[in-house]
Amino acid sequence: MVGDGGKGAGTPRVALVTGAARGIGFEVCRVLARDGMTVLLGARDAEKARAAAAELAGDGLDVRPAMVDVVWAATLPDDGPTGGFFRDGKPLPW
Repeated sequence: MVGDGGKGAGTPRVALVTGAARGIGFEVCRVLARDGMTVLLGARDAEKARAAAAELAGDGLDVRPAMVDVVWAATLPDDGPTGGFFRDGKPLPW
């Protein structure tokens, strides 16, 4: 289990996992979501991301698809379920 050691109690915890439509990334999404995190399941292929996220969501996990190619910065979300990406409550400088 991936705990936060009591830090951030009451603060939504969100993880972006890239390469998550299958394999290790998919299983990392499962573990994080089971630990109570909202997980953005990132993949370069939007349809594969949707299918993989739907499979995990079908198990009652909070997993949402995200079409992300880390080589192409324009695909990184600037809003949505997380309101963008943040560190220490401040937007990351993309």
